[in-house]
Amino acid sequence: MSKYQLKHWSILIVAIAIALSTASLIIVINRRAEKSNQAQIMLIYVREQLVQLTALEWQAIAEKELSSELLTKVQSARNQIQEISYKLENIEPQKSKLQKFSQLHNQYNVAVDKEFELLAARQISQAIIVDEEYVDPTYEKLSTEIIKLNTDYSNQKQQANQMANRVSALALLVSTGLISVLFWKFIQAEKLAQLGVAEQKILSQSEERFKSLIQNASDVIIVINAEAEISYVTVSSGRVLGYLPEDLVGTKIENLVDADNTLPLQNFISDRLEATEISPSLEIPFRHQDGHLCYVELFGNNLLSDPRVNGIVLTLRDISDRKQALELLRYHAFHDSLTNLPNRALFNEHLQQAVKQAKRNEHYTFAVLFLDLDRFKLVNDSLGHKIGDELLCAVAQRLKLCLREGDTLARLGGDEFTLLIHNLQDIEQVQIVAERIKQELSLPFYLHGHELFISTSIGIATHSNANDWLDNMLRNADIAMYRAKALGRANYEVFDKTMHVQVAQRLQLETDLQQAVAKEEFIIHYQPIVDLKDLKIKGFEALVRWQHPVRGLVSPLDFIPLAEETGLIVPIGKWVMREACKQMQAWQSQFPNNPPMTISINVSSKQFSQPYLIQQIQQILQETGLNPSSLTLEITESVLIENTEFVAIKLTQLKAMGIQISLDDFGTGYSSLNYLYCLPINILKIDRSFVCNLDTEITKIEVIRAIVVLAWNLGIKVVTEGIETPQQMYHLKMLKCEYGQGYLFSKPLNSEMTEALIAQNFPLYQTLLGTAIVN
Repeated sequence: MSKYQLKHWSILIVAIAIALSTASLIIVINRRAEKSNQAQIMLIYVREQLVQLTALEWQAIAEKELSSELLTKVQSARNQIQEISYKLENIEPQKSKLQKFSQLHNQYNVAVDKEFELLAARQISQAIIVDEEYVDPTYEKLSTEIIKLNTDYSNQKQQANQMANRVSALALLVSTGLISVLFWKFIQAEKLAQLGVAEQKILSQSEERFKSLIQNASDVIIVINAEAEISYVTVSSGRVLGYLPEDLVGTKIENLVDADNTLPLQNFISDRLEATEISPSLEIPFRHQDGHLCYVELFGNNLLSDPRVNGIVLTLRDISDRKQALELLRYHAFHDSLTNLPNRALFNEHLQQAVKQAKRNEHYTFAVLFLDLDRFKLVNDSLGHKIGDELLCAVAQRLKLCLREGDTLARLGGDEFTLLIHNLQDIEQVQIVAERIKQELSLPFYLHGHELFISTSIGIATHSNANDWLDNMLRNADIAMYRAKALGRANYEVFDKTMHVQVAQRLQLETDLQQAVAKEEFIIHYQPIVDLKDLKIKGFEALVRWQHPVRGLVSPLDFIPLAEETGLIVPIGKWVMREACKQMQAWQSQFPNNPPMTISINVSSKQFSQPYLIQQIQQILQETGLNPSSLTLEITESVLIENTEFVAIKLTQLKAMGIQISLDDFGTGYSSLNYLYCLPINILKIDRSFVCNLDTEITKIEVIRAIVVLAWNLGIKVVTEGIETPQQMYHLKMLKCEYGQGYLFSKPLNSEMTEALIAQNFPLYQTLLGTAIVN
């Protein structure tokens, strides 16, 4: 073989090598594009299943039960989502890209599990709260992440196609330079043609799969041009709107809505013309072919610049069932399930509006009547709750007869009713209503062969003597009602300021009497609990100290163990609770805050074993006037170990009163995690041992992170003790710990220094915000 021939063979070999390499590269790129396309289809399917799962959730809530059929559908939808997620992870080489999707998916599963667990237990109100606070927000985040991933994969596919074009052009340029013989150009062109056929086949298969998915989707997909004319509709339009695709193609999209909704739809389409990405949705009623309104959620994506679509893609999701379920839920959320009267929440809304109107119009006057049925408990105890409930319904019907047009009657709960009376000329008008109520209720009730008589004690408060505050109106009417009961029942009393003074004096007198039997040598120091987000004081922990007449101030480490051994911890703890609650109530009045400051009090195992602990706490709260929600009882694992069932009953009773339960020194026991699931815990206090050396021990950071995530998933707040350095605080803030406590913010202070600390009213820790720390 001559050198000339060898040279040409070398050129041929190089050309063939380039061609083979180019072909391999293009195949790899096409596979990447195909994977991106598959990922897009999978994400669309995941989103459809999520929509179906959401609809099943609302159906379960609307039906107030979780039937086996619904459960099967829910499990099927979730299994399909999980299967698609696994496939998506298998085709995605970059695992980190799907990390957030997986996390949100897991969070959504946890939230849905909790919701259906509550539904299965028929705890509908709690299920609604979980749905609103956890399921819906997680669903929105997951949907947003799916849209983002869909966009990423679309861009990835476009980039792959562009790369394939560049590689092909470069290969052709190099091959042209190497090959001077037309014969070899022909071979190269043939190879490229074969690659083009393969690519077209792959694209055709992908398009067929996508078309099949779209045509069988539950949502309606409509493509319109810039003039809002419909150019394409999926067959699901017949199921949702009653129109066949051929009935809609060529018509205006505005023809599907009423005149009142034409402008919102036009504005939505105009916004889509200016946007190049998926924009916020629009809820709007479309007119079904049979004439009824069909509520849909409308999504839009501008693909006018895409020659394959050349239009705005609109997705219509039927939300009629969801709308109906929401309306039903709203009704039940604001009405009493027994009497169908407005409940406390709706009454408070009406009262708030009346207060605002009175502030705007000095001539507007209104009044609140607080009614409590006399000796209603006797009916329940003697004839049973069924007849008691029927009596409440009958009373509600009688009370409606006493209303004027525009007035509001509500049932607050139990045998308590309230009336809001508008546009009063004088107090006599309210008294006329009260007399009418007395007269109506004086007539007998006939229920199941029983002739029953019931009366009511009524308290009356007008906005002029309540300083226009909503809470004061109810409180004053309540005080007046109890005065009516004290004066013999079956009567009404109008609130005046002397009543409030007398109540306050009585509470103070009872507090003074209780203090007389306490050990005057004990004092309380208060350590602030700080919100780590803004470093503002959210509450205090009460810590008892012994003011010894000789030794001076004695540390609790020296006398608390002895007090527990001798049983003296019981009267000491009772004194501490009374003193701390009284002090917090005073601070709440002197330094009002929203939400109010809280007080945390430690309860020992001996205190918890006392049979009258619940009654003692109720008595102390009544004496001091502190709202139960402002009180947190801190217990340690030693309290729980002795008798878990007995403790669980007491904790449930305390929580029902509105008192917060905190598990102190969390993480130091051997079975703390068990208690989080079986006991009504509101707050976890992470032990200071986890915070010590937090800057250098990575393991402690991960332990705290795990505790915080677990607490969040269970709806439990987290307080971290023992914060002493700025670095520890920074770490805890990054770990999403909500509250902190420690010497970085303040050591425990006596009541005078604590009051001065509250009066300063600025965030703690001077290094961060340039303010002084109280030492």
